[in-house]
Amino acid sequence: MSKYKDESLKLQFAHKNTEDFVKTMQMQKGKLYQDVVVKLLTDENPTKDDILDRLELLQKKTTIKNVAMVFIAGNGVKARQTQTEMDL
Repeated sequence: MSKYKDESLKLQFAHKNTEDFVKTMQMQKGKLYQDVVVKLLTDENPTKDDILDRLELLQKKTTIKNVAMVFIAGNGVKARQTQTEMDL
């Protein structure tokens, strides 16, 4: 994810990194992997519910005969420290 509501979090290459990863995995179809199925969430649609729905679907669809991968590109934001954390 490259676009955020908060412009200070905007990234230049997260979206491209994700697309490059997808292309690399798709090139392995019929080689390293019999099939490659991609479910891509990009800047337009990754709400918390969208992400949780996709992870649930991945869990339901993945069997012992499959390989499941999750590639995440985006910003991490540190939560505000609590008083207890600051005292440590």
